Amino acid sequence: MSQILLEVVTPSRSAIRTEAQEVYVPGVMGEFGILPQHTPFVTQLNIGTLSFKKDGKTRKYVISNGFAKICNDHLIILTESCESAEDVKLDESRKHLAQLEKTLLTMDASSAEYRGIWDQARLEKARVDVRESSDIISLHERRTFCCNLSRGM
Repeated sequence: MSQILLEVVTPSRSAIRTEAQEVYVPGVMGEFGILPQHTPFVTQLNIGTLSFKKDGKTRKYVISNGFAKICNDHLIILTESCESAEDVKLDESRKHLAQLEKTLLTMDASSAEYRGIWDQARLEKARVDVRESSDIISLHERRTFCCNLSRGM
């Protein structure tokens, strides 16, 4: 089976380097999927969820704005930040998101600061979403595994 080499690079580190069967990326025009033998292209990325399938399991990360290049089954993502769903502290993220939302309500939407706070809130919302959806996937995978065990599969 053909694979995609996925690399995610931030200014401070190489966050991910792995092979995947499929990858889903948050583009500025919406989420898009990449399968092996995808047409080469370069695109801008939005804050959101990066997910990929490896060995039949879905892995999720939250990334910030950036760029992606796919060529010859090699996907390179350059982004300011990349965090695995498991590393997100859900309670802290929810509290921080609530604080950011309150701050936004008191700000002038045309101010220069507003855009920065808005992006922080979008990133925090993505962190909450990726953690919650990862918990659901993990629960489903455990249930499927247990059901298969009880059936002798």
